[in-house]
Formats: sequence, structure tokens, C-alpha cells
Amino acid sequence: MKSLYKAKIYHKRFLPRVNKFTYSGFYIRFSIEKLKDLESLLFSVNKFNLFSFYEKDHGYRDGSSLEKWVNDILGKAGINNFSGSVVLQTFPRIIGYVFNPVCFWYCYDEDKLIAIICAVNNTFGESHNYVIEQGDNEINCTLPKEFHVSPFYDIIGKYKFDFTNNNTVKIDYYIDKKLQLCTGIT
Repeated sequence: MKSLYKAKIYHKRFLPRVNKFTYSGFYIRFSIEKLKDLESLLFSVNKFNLFSFYEKDHGYRDGSSLEKWVNDILGKAGINNFSGSVVLQTFPRIIGYVFNPVCFWYCYDEDKLIAIICAVNNTFGESHNYVIEQGDNEINCTLPKEFHVSPFYDIIGKYKFDFTNNNTVKIDYYIDKKLQLCTGIT
């Protein structure tokens, strides 16, 4: 399956004490307009398989249109009347189980990357969307933290997002310019 990729996921927290881990996994990357093309012997859409993708795990989380959700999120960020293509990078369900701390929605207008939606999820079932506007294929952006993710950190500080080649994502977390946490998917 050409949309399934091996990944290395890493996480290193510096404070209150150092804690780090790295593990291997899989992510999927596909155009949401071609969702049904993902179907194969080992991969299903909206039904159980070794690997699967459920629309209800994303967007409004009710199985409704992912395109509408993307347009609504972009509209709230001031990007109106979006009619381009969207490529989603996320973790698939594996034997029915999914852990998706963050998903990346790459929004293109005529093959030009105009925005990335970073949909962040926490262990409390809550989510928050960071919209990064851009015109290049390599993106570096710093945004204020607006969402509670970890019990170790309050809602203060900033995230530095670093996207390279549309496949490697690094997110660093700073408080008062001091690095607190490094995370990434390669």
C-alpha cells in the first residue's frame, strides 16, 4: 500500500526531569478526496481490518464530511473559500486500536501548500487545531500553546513547528525561551 509509511516517533521531556522514548510505528498519508482508494486486502476504510481508517476518528468525529471540517477550520483562521486538495498524515487504526496525539492536514491550492492544520488530541478526549499558513514546502512556525496536553505543563509557552519534505515533523515546546520538550515523527 503506497500510502502506509514506517515511522520513528520520538519524545524527550527535559523538565521537571528528563524522560525520553523512541518507538517505531506506521502512519498513513493520503489525499482525503481519494479516501476510498486506500481500500486493499489489509487496509479498510470505516471497517475493521489489520490497518484501517475511520472518518469518525477525525474532523467533527461523527463521520461527517472531512472536507467540510477542513473548510470550517480554515475559515475560522481567515482562509475562506478553500477549494484545493487536502493530504492527511495520521496514524491508522491497527487491529482496531488507534492512538492519534496529532494529525497533520496539508492544504494545497493548485499544488501550492497554503496551510497545515495540526489537530492535537489529549488523553482527556479533547482536541485543538493549530492552523499554520504558509506558501513554501518547508515550514517553520512558532505559535502560542493554547491547549492542555501534558500533566507536566500548564497552558503557557510556545510550540515551534518544523515541517520538512512534508513527511518529517518536529514540534518543540518552549517556556520563556527554554526548551521543555522535543517531539517528532520521521
